[in-house]
Amino acid sequence: MKPRFDDPAARQALRDRLAGLGERSARKSYYPQLQRRLAELERFRALLDETTEGIYLLALPAGQLIDVSGSACRQLGRPRAELLGGRLRDWAEPPGDERLAELLEGGPGPEVRASLAATLRRADGGRFPAELSVRRVSLEGSPFAVVVARDTTERDRLQARLVAADRLVSMGTLAAGVAHEVNNPLTYVVGNLEFAQRKIEELRVATPAAGPARAALLGPLDELGAALDDAADGADRVRRIVRDLKAFSRVDDEGRAPQDVRAVLDVVLAMASGEIRHRARLVRDFGEVPPVVANEGRLSQVFLNLVINAAQAIEEGSAERNEITIRTFGEDGQAVVEVRDTGAGIPAEHLPHLFDPFFTTKPAGVGTGLGLAICHGIVAQLGGSIEVETRPGAGSRFRVRLPGAAGPAPRPGVQAPPPALRAGRILVVDDEPLAGLALRRLLAPPHEVEVCVRARDALDRLRAGLEVDVILCDLLMPELSGMELHAALRRERPELARRVVFVTGGGFTPRARAFLLETRAPWIEKPVSIAALRAAIDAVAAAGP
Repeated sequence: MKPRFDDPAARQALRDRLAGLGERSARKSYYPQLQRRLAELERFRALLDETTEGIYLLALPAGQLIDVSGSACRQLGRPRAELLGGRLRDWAEPPGDERLAELLEGGPGPEVRASLAATLRRADGGRFPAELSVRRVSLEGSPFAVVVARDTTERDRLQARLVAADRLVSMGTLAAGVAHEVNNPLTYVVGNLEFAQRKIEELRVATPAAGPARAALLGPLDELGAALDDAADGADRVRRIVRDLKAFSRVDDEGRAPQDVRAVLDVVLAMASGEIRHRARLVRDFGEVPPVVANEGRLSQVFLNLVINAAQAIEEGSAERNEITIRTFGEDGQAVVEVRDTGAGIPAEHLPHLFDPFFTTKPAGVGTGLGLAICHGIVAQLGGSIEVETRPGAGSRFRVRLPGAAGPAPRPGVQAPPPALRAGRILVVDDEPLAGLALRRLLAPPHEVEVCVRARDALDRLRAGLEVDVILCDLLMPELSGMELHAALRRERPELARRVVFVTGGGFTPRARAFLLETRAPWIEKPVSIAALRAAIDAVAAAGP
C-alpha cells in the first residue's frame, strides 16, 4: 500500500524510517536528497492549503476524493477525514448533474480540460456558487481528475452591482434622450396653444360691446379658452417633467454654476413625490441659504438619493404617522440641507460602512449600495461634507454642508415681462415641420417669417442674397447641422452669423457643448415660449449688424 502523505502521522513515520536509513547509509547521498524532497512536499502542501480556491484530487472512474487542500476543507466546512473517500458531486447541487458526473467520473481516456458552474453545499447547509475547473489526466497509467473550485459569490455580487450601476448610467442617458425627443413635439404643442389663446383673446376684443351677439359668442369663447388653459397647464406640467429629467441626466462636472439648493430640491421632490406619497407627509422648511457652485445634475443626484433613502426607511401605508422633513439654512457661510425621516433608523454597527461602495441593508432588488457612496463622492468634490445622526426605531437625519458662493443664484420661474415686439424678417430653420409652423404662427405678425426644414436649403437661400434680421436655427439636424450652417455663415456672411439664435431640444453632444462654449452663440431651449422668443429676437436686434 502506498503511504498517505496527507496524514501527519504517516509523514512523521516516514521521517523516522529515513533517519534509520540515513544512519545505515551515511556514505550515500539518498538521505539528504529525500530530506530535501520531503521539505519541498511540505512547502507545496502549505502553499495549496493557503490558496483561496479549493483543490480536489479524484480517483477515476469512481470519482472518490483521495486528497483535498486545506482551502477545500474551509470551502465546504468539513474536515479532511470526512471528505476523503467521498465524492465531490455528493456536495454539489443538484447532485445528479450529468455534466458534472461526466467530468468527475469516468474511465481513462484522452486528457480533458473543462470548466462549469455549480452550486456547492457546506456542512451547515449553506450554499455558494462555484466555478469548477476540471482537468482529467492519466498519471502512471491511472486516471485522475484535478478540480479547482473557485467561490464566485463576491464576483457574482459585484457583477450584479456593476450591472445595476450601468443600468443607472443607461437610465440617465435614456432620460436625456427622452427629454430631447419630447421637447420637439412639445414645442409645437405649446406654440400652437399660445397661438390659439392669443386668437381667442383677439376675438373677444373684436366682439361687439353689447347685445345678444356678444353673449352668444362669449360663452363658447370662454369655454374654449378654459379648455385651452387646461391644455396649457398639462403641457407646462410635461415641460417641467422634461426639465427635471434633463437636470437629473446632467451628471458630468461640466457647467458648474451658482445654484440655489432650494430650486434643486423643488425638482428633486417633484421627482420623488411618488415614492414619498404612500409613506410619509412631506414637510418643507426652506430657510435662506447662500448659493453653491455645482453642477445641477450632480446636486440633484445627491438630494434625490437622500430623499429616496428616507422614504424607503418607512413602511408603505403609514403616511399619516410619519414625516420626511427637508430643511435648508445658512451657517458659517455654508448652505446646509437636512433630510430627516421618522423611519426605522440605522443600526450602530452599520454606521462605519454607510458610505462604502456596494454596502446596503436593503433587500435584494431594492438598492445597489451605490447611492450613499456616490453622494459622499459628489459632496466631497464640492468641498462639502455629509453628517448622519440616527436612532434605531426613531429615524435618521442626513445633513449636507456645502461651501457658499459669492453672489446670488436667482431662483427659476420668475420671468421678466415680454419686451415690445420689433417687426422684422425672421428665418426659421428646423427639421420638425410642425415646430417651424408653430414658430411662424407665434411670430407673425408683426414679423415676416420664413421656414426651412433643411439647413442646406436655408444656406442656399442665404448665399443667394436673402436678407434677414434674425435666424432661429435648430442646433442638431440631419444632413447639415445648425453648427455647420453657422460655420459656413462665419466664413461667407459673418454679419448673418451674428444674428443666429439656436433653438434646441437639449440633446447636447460633446461637440455641441464645445461649440456653444467656443462661439458663445445665444440659444434658447425647447419648448419655447413667446416671451423667450421675443427676448431673444430683441437682443439680436439690439446688438446691431
